[in-house]
Amino acid sequence: DAAADLSPDDDSRAARRLAGIEARWLAGETEAVLRAGRPLVAAEPDPLRRARLAVPVGQAVLWWEGPAAGARYLTAEADRVGGVDAVLAGYLDLYAAQSHLLALDPRAVVDAASRAGAHGLAAGDVGVSFMAQALEGLGRLLVGEADTADRMLAPLTDMCPALLGAQVEGASAMAQVLSFAHIAAERWDAARELIVGVIAEGERTGHVGMTTLAHDQLGELEWRQGRWAEAAARITHALTLAEGQDQDQPLVHQGHLRLARIDAVRGRTAAARPVATVALEVGRRTGWRSLVIWAHEVLALAADADGGPGDALPHTEALSVISADQGIRHPGVLWWQAAHVEALAAVGRTADAHRALDTLRSDAAAAGGRWPVAAVARGEAVLAADPARAAERLDEAVDLLAGLGAGFELALTLLARARLHGSAARAAGRGAGAAAHADAAAHDLGEAHARFVQLDARPWADRAAQAARLDDPARPPRPPAPPVLAATLTDAEMRVALAVGGGASNREAADQLFLSVKTVDSHLQSIYRRLSIRSRSQLAALVARELGPAG
Repeated sequence: DAAADLSPDDDSRAARRLAGIEARWLAGETEAVLRAGRPLVAAEPDPLRRARLAVPVGQAVLWWEGPAAGARYLTAEADRVGGVDAVLAGYLDLYAAQSHLLALDPRAVVDAASRAGAHGLAAGDVGVSFMAQALEGLGRLLVGEADTADRMLAPLTDMCPALLGAQVEGASAMAQVLSFAHIAAERWDAARELIVGVIAEGERTGHVGMTTLAHDQLGELEWRQGRWAEAAARITHALTLAEGQDQDQPLVHQGHLRLARIDAVRGRTAAARPVATVALEVGRRTGWRSLVIWAHEVLALAADADGGPGDALPHTEALSVISADQGIRHPGVLWWQAAHVEALAAVGRTADAHRALDTLRSDAAAAGGRWPVAAVARGEAVLAADPARAAERLDEAVDLLAGLGAGFELALTLLARARLHGSAARAAGRGAGAAAHADAAAHDLGEAHARFVQLDARPWADRAAQAARLDDPARPPRPPAPPVLAATLTDAEMRVALAVGGGASNREAADQLFLSVKTVDSHLQSIYRRLSIRSRSQLAALVARELGPAG
């Protein structure tokens, strides 16, 4: 600021002020960007200098005041500079599209991205054009136009790793958009490759927000894969990166919600609920609908953990209403639809359950993917009048979820199938087929119980054990190997264990975790003592046993 004040001319003064604003933005100082930058934008007479300042300031408006305010600000500035510089107008419209994305308004995302694409085409700027194509593709994916989205996103996915490797400006933002789409569409290897590239770029440039959001995305992927210990350690690390930012920012609440979700499914509902309740209020007040839906997801899981599927209904109904109002038709965005059908059925609202299933069936047919089809099968099973039909649908769901590698969802489906077989065995009494149903129930209960214990999903592990005692008191579920890592290690030790157990050297682990090699060595010795092991190979075996192979 002092250098800008001492500058000899308007251009150098403006350049130094812009550099200061951008440095604050990269460091995550959102409030400082707004406080210093907004008056500069308003006072700047030159349209080009004004637009350049408006790019970081508009993003700060988004993060500080909410998506609706951010979109309005960015769109107005794009319109103001559109006749002067199409590239700057394109970037401002791109950030407006991202604002609409966080407000869960996919049609507005498509519209803003289309405007940005037109600016990019007019200017011959491939960076703006590619990013606009990525955002429009994601918007179309969300509204259920999966085939169109695939045609738009596939070529960008092919070229993005090379763009990241070449450190092309804007490649990281495009990679984050693409990875969001790939997680929803179950292209998990592609998503992971892109997110890892974004993390590396964020670390290189010191862009705190980019790095934090990328770790959050990877944590979401690990959640779906049942790698909960790894996800918890990653999100804890992301929150550590965000410690210098205002703790009431939505991105910080988002990280706390990710941890609260894991708390909820592990039975720590008293810790999860306050986090979700606060985030829900923040999301409603600021228009961050993404926060609102994640908060309802946590509250639904906590209600199910404490009571059962029917107790989750108020929150799954909220998710249903928001999705319908916003036109979100892709079931892979957030996995709640199967639980919603089951909750409606649990409280006897059969007609509503059938209507919810019809919507899910239509959306799944458009989206494709294993989870949406498995969710339909679960819904059809719970509503089937014929037990044989229900068993057939659950068989299909188990096969799909096993192939996908969705550990918690698979365990839930195994538990449902076990209960179905248990009911059939009790109904058959001593008749033909009773033994076969009893054996099938015991097998599924043992498998479900082992998976729940492995995940440390205690409420559901207890339900599986209780069902086994009901079906056959003499044959409880087979005891699985108990979870060790999450129950034994501190968060800091967990991060080191995951890095070293995944094959990193101490130096590589130190670089990944922003630690000194000495600190990694110290944590590693503590890990060995706590786990009663002596070698890296033993640690790698424990990590692989509890988390599965790295993917």
